[in-house]
Amino acid sequence: MASPSSFQTARRALICCFLLAVCAISIAQAGPGHRHDCCPDCGNAVCVPSFEAKKEKKHYWEVECKQICIPHIRWPWQSPCEPPKCGRVKTVNVLKKVEYECEKCGCKWEVKSVGCCPDGSCR
Repeated sequence: MASPSSFQTARRALICCFLLAVCAISIAQAGPGHRHDCCPDCGNAVCVPSFEAKKEKKHYWEVECKQICIPHIRWPWQSPCEPPKCGRVKTVNVLKKVEYECEKCGCKWEVKSVGCCPDGSCR
């Protein structure tokens, strides 16, 4: 693989600088006193996590042995009325899908209303 040209390297650097500038602007707009947990404009609500066990379906594969018949070859010049010769038995591996359930810890977020003090801080 050829090394990237100087144009490609400069373009990557320019994209990285642009992304950093966008992040810096969004952080600066948030300000030092910005609170994510209390919003006086929308009813003084906070997000509260509640943990619960969820059922999750999973599967794995088992190998089963199965015997199959491989018939003897019948050549075109052989009479179709002749009884066929015995074939042979071959054992092959077959995949079997086994499903099971397990518990997974999940998090559910709920919006709860809280009161705010006159100074704007949440309780």
